[in-house]
Amino acid sequence: MATKLDGIDEATASRVTRNVDLVHRHLLAIIADPSLLERIPDGGAVVLIPDDDPELAAANLEGGMRRVRQGEDVTFLHVRPQAEPGDPDHQAAEFTTPTE
Repeated sequence: MATKLDGIDEATASRVTRNVDLVHRHLLAIIADPSLLERIPDGGAVVLIPDDDPELAAANLEGGMRRVRQGEDVTFLHVRPQAEPGDPDHQAAEFTTPTE
């Protein structure tokens, strides 16, 4: 496994970069339609699941489920890639872990 100078391996650095892009896309959708924030419960974690990156989707699902198993409230949001902010296809589909 190749390592970057800062000690982060390339696979991790790639996932971080792709997640930053995913957050950016989701923030643009929120700016276009602030009602998207109503889908996110207060106090919980949000995990974005990209429609166009199966490897990142699997990694994010795994990380989110790890948090669920640790007892955290997690909301998973499905982010579609092609839709422009404000396009109805960009609306995030979500499911939330139940609170006990």
